[in-house]
Amino acid sequence: MDPAEVIVDAIRRIPSGPGLFNHYESYESAREDADAPKLRRHNLGLYLRSFIERPSADLWIAEAPSRYGARWSGVPFTHQGKLKEMGEMLGMRDAFAVPTRNPESSASRTSAAIWKILPKPVPLLWNVVMLHPFKVKSGQIRNAETTREHHDICRDSLTLVLDTFKPRRIIAIGDVSAKALGRMGVSVTRVAHPGRNRHHEFWADMKKLGIGCGLVDDGNIG
Repeated sequence: MDPAEVIVDAIRRIPSGPGLFNHYESYESAREDADAPKLRRHNLGLYLRSFIERPSADLWIAEAPSRYGARWSGVPFTHQGKLKEMGEMLGMRDAFAVPTRNPESSASRTSAAIWKILPKPVPLLWNVVMLHPFKVKSGQIRNAETTREHHDICRDSLTLVLDTFKPRRIIAIGDVSAKALGRMGVSVTRVAHPGRNRHHEFWADMKKLGIGCGLVDDGNIG
């Protein structure tokens, strides 16, 4: 089994539970076909393989997937409509699959803020928790905060990623990811999380690290 497959399989085996949905193993029948989890695993494997033979890259890591992006596409911080562009940025020979017939219509504001300053070569984008944390509000599925228990059950798969790719620098996006990695004894550089209209702080923090220096912050996140 190649390293990417080992990581994908480790994530697939993490059980769903109250408030946590493993979209690499399960699917939402009202919006997806039964092969959607397999296609997401395929996409995540392709994504990881694109980094394996490259020099050590930066790792940008946040809390968890949102209901707008990786929950449907399988690729961190990548809305299904951005899969083709991500593949081109990674120089991939094989195309990503389209797992879902009816994903959310647009990317999250967090992903949009990250994409606006994505450098080349692309950093390895990841989450402390690779499953989707959710809550149901007024009959609708919404994003939810992760818990220490969520971090603990995803710890082994995160360790696999760190050991496999040995990132030269780890940028923790927000307090949750910084604290989770700190509990693992991993040294990180923390930046502001761009959610809840803090994208200006995020961009400013990244500019201090030499990332996104060409960005003109006109207030437009899209």
